[in-house]
Amino acid sequence: MPSPFLATFHIPSPIPATHHLVFLPGNPGCIAYYEAYLAHLSTLLHSKPSGSGVALYGFSYANFSGESKGLIVSLQGQIEFAEREVERYVRGLKREDGDGPVRVILVGHSLGSWIGLEIIRRWREREVRGEEEGREEGQMRIVGYLGVWATVTGLARSPSGRKLAVSSRLVGLFAVDTRGQDYGGYVDPKAKSNANEFREQPLQHIPFLPHVASLVVHFLAALVTTILFFRLVQWVTTFPDDAASITANFLRSPLGVRQSLQMAGEELQAINEDRWSDDIWGAAAPSPGPPRTKLVFHFGGVDNWVSRELRDELIKLRGRGKGKEEEWRPLMSVDESEVPHSFCISEYTHILEG
Repeated sequence: MPSPFLATFHIPSPIPATHHLVFLPGNPGCIAYYEAYLAHLSTLLHSKPSGSGVALYGFSYANFSGESKGLIVSLQGQIEFAEREVERYVRGLKREDGDGPVRVILVGHSLGSWIGLEIIRRWREREVRGEEEGREEGQMRIVGYLGVWATVTGLARSPSGRKLAVSSRLVGLFAVDTRGQDYGGYVDPKAKSNANEFREQPLQHIPFLPHVASLVVHFLAALVTTILFFRLVQWVTTFPDDAASITANFLRSPLGVRQSLQMAGEELQAINEDRWSDDIWGAAAPSPGPPRTKLVFHFGGVDNWVSRELRDELIKLRGRGKGKEEEWRPLMSVDESEVPHSFCISEYTHILEG
């Protein structure tokens, strides 16, 4: 059974790795939900007769690894956390592998697909500045990106997003202002600039729902035995044993529920319009810096966290056509099955082998 508080997940390549696939979870940001999915993916990659030089790595976001104390981290802070975790992993590889940038492929599910694009944007900006200043290329090169059941625009206009937006207006589920607060050895980036890009909409009053919800869940969990609470969670969610166990432990964790709800409030504001330039999406003409990252999106056909209208508009505007002259555009597809948004829990075999 997966560890409920898995901080990182790593499967090395059986042969010298040429690429490193780094997985970014959704919300809740628990990598344990994806352990079986990533293990199956690794088996498929490494079972090919020719072998596969791909290593897999994933991690939980801040406050999703069973931390007993700490500060609630903003969505901006989670991007910074994820970016630093990718860089930490790459630095470790550089000590082992030596010369040349590490080739990274980012794979993001749900919120992780949005965070992945933000990491690519920040990485490219650093590399372009470095090139202008005459510095050598950095330690990593993000050569590929895959967004699965991606949520990159219009979250509040999706069926589930609309419900969450109504709830947030009624009970005050909004982003917590964590500027200047420290977590895990770094200061939230909101403290670094008065021109914070995520302050397009002002933060509301200090929220109470995430804290109260956390207290209520912990109170209920304290009233019953561990096994009874697990069965209750399984009955409510209809999850299989592994996912229900992870969820039950996540709900009991000191900070997980509050962190997840705080992030959800911010996601409604941040995952709105298409915020990335042609330097990320691609263009027919080359641009300064390293080669652009190749982008691939696979949207869910019945994903309640994605607006079908906005998804189709994005595919029409940004997606690749059939002609070879548009190969620089992102490859976008829609899953034709009825696999749900939470496919990683039990239906990943169809996604990987279909």
